[in-house]
Amino acid sequence: MKQAIAIAACSLFCFTSGLYLGVQKANDRVAELGEQYKKTDDKVAVFTDLNNPKTIQSYVTQLRQILDDITFLSKLIESGQIADEALAQMKKDIDAKLNRMVTIDEFASSVNLTQSRMAAIGVDLDDLYDITEDIDDKADKSDKKINKQLDTIQKELDEVKDLLKTFNKKKFFHTHK
Repeated sequence: MKQAIAIAACSLFCFTSGLYLGVQKANDRVAELGEQYKKTDDKVAVFTDLNNPKTIQSYVTQLRQILDDITFLSKLIESGQIADEALAQMKKDIDAKLNRMVTIDEFASSVNLTQSRMAAIGVDLDDLYDITEDIDDKADKSDKKINKQLDTIQKELDEVKDLLKTFNKKKFFHTHK
């Protein structure tokens, strides 16, 4: 009788211990699956956001604005080069006229005209220099902005690739036969 009670107590203890360990492992597995589900859900949300036409349209709009800015800057630089060439030609013409001067009055008049033109050219060159600096600053900012956006897009694409690899490696749906 004592042996039967001891066996029953031992069996009950083993059953209870086994049940407890089984419930603990099940709880751990449920927590692990919950974390995996949360990660997958976050990745799917990022993927959904990337596939949102409004997000894509926003990126395209920003890229078009950047391209418009670059085109504008290119035109400004080109016009600055044209102005520089025109100023160089004016200087050659002025030098040629100075060499041909005969009288002191013509020379003085020519010097005054040249000085006023040179002052105007100096102002124009200062303005062109300021515009060029502004263009360089805007170009640098645009480059940084484009690079940052491209990095963000690349990161998001990498996350999507990783998510797709995960989907291919794991079974998320189980069918019963």
